Amino acid sequence: MAYLTFFWLDQDNQVVLDSKDEASNAIFDFIEEAVEATESVLVHSIRGQSRATCTLAAYIMRKYKWSLLKSLEFLNSRRPDLEIRATFIHQLSAYEQRLK
Repeated sequence: MAYLTFFWLDQDNQVVLDSKDEASNAIFDFIEEAVEATESVLVHSIRGQSRATCTLAAYIMRKYKWSLLKSLEFLNSRRPDLEIRATFIHQLSAYEQRLK
């Protein structure tokens, strides 16, 4: 069993999706490898809302070529109490542009 761990302090200026996509590429590759090996993946943050949502939205956007809006709507349909920070929305928006 493999683990990929990222530790971030919850701050308004926090960068989860860096402009070089190093973190998002590592996360995507890790999840894909686990899926191919039929293993489970747990994406979790302190409350399971903001950072975890940002990470999962980025994965979904890349995997399924979905827009930011569609990805967040999907995640919200599964967890209606999402409270994603504006900082992460901006990072996801920039990530969406890079994916195009």
